[in-house]
Amino acid sequence: MSMTPYEPATAEEAAIDLRDAPVRKRYCTWLQYWRDCEAPACRRAHACAGDPTACFLGRYMRLTEAARVWVIAGIHALDLGLTARNAAGAADLALLQHIKKADRLPRHPPRRKRWRPIRPHAEERCEATRLEACGRPIHRSRVYPRSE
Repeated sequence: MSMTPYEPATAEEAAIDLRDAPVRKRYCTWLQYWRDCEAPACRRAHACAGDPTACFLGRYMRLTEAARVWVIAGIHALDLGLTARNAAGAADLALLQHIKKADRLPRHPPRRKRWRPIRPHAEERCEATRLEACGRPIHRSRVYPRSE
């Protein structure tokens, strides 16, 4: 077991941390931790340039429950291959569902599309009424098909 939440105690844990470092770097960059990072290299690179494990876990421990729900949902969306913007949208939906569930609010299903009758195109309406209201004369072969 490690002494602190982000310091590995054994060689196996250290190997796992090294293997997961690029993934955590991606998460730190997605969460834009570089914006208020103490390391100037991170701010210059607009990405995590230091120890991503210490950065991610150190900040994750200070998050509120709602923020943790948002971060976890976003990470799962990123792992599924969604873009950063779509992952943020999925995280927003997960947070909304969490808040509704915590406050015992009803879950509303998505709105259904209203049924609309299929209307014929303007040309078909003109031919059906045999008017020249469409602005062009109707050819006789369209109105009265030739019988051969």
